[in-house]
Amino acid sequence: MTPADPRAAAMEQKIRSILDEWFGNGLSQSAFDGIMRDLLDALLALPVAETGWQASDTAPFNQPVLTTRRHGNMIVAVRGADEWLTGDWGNYISTPTHWMPLPAPPLPAPPEPPEGEAK
Repeated sequence: MTPADPRAAAMEQKIRSILDEWFGNGLSQSAFDGIMRDLLDALLALPVAETGWQASDTAPFNQPVLTTRRHGNMIVAVRGADEWLTGDWGNYISTPTHWMPLPAPPLPAPPEPPEGEAK
């Protein structure tokens, strides 16, 4: 289980509620906990949707992402252990409110045809 993942607590609560509803008192606490851990690990291993703004505390570490604060200015930054860095990675910014993955870079332009050939 990944306790540092902010999704873990909410998922754990939901899984416990479902297991309790399904099995009630018919399951030992250790079996209940084992099933809950396995389900939570499986859910946390699923890829996260990579579109849309997400809360800044869910941003990956040491990876450039697009960030914003509530006023709407956007900047590419990297989340470090204790701070957010930008630019040449020596400039610190205040903690953003949201982040999203950077889009894929544009495809290279097709080569120009040799001079004299039709485009």
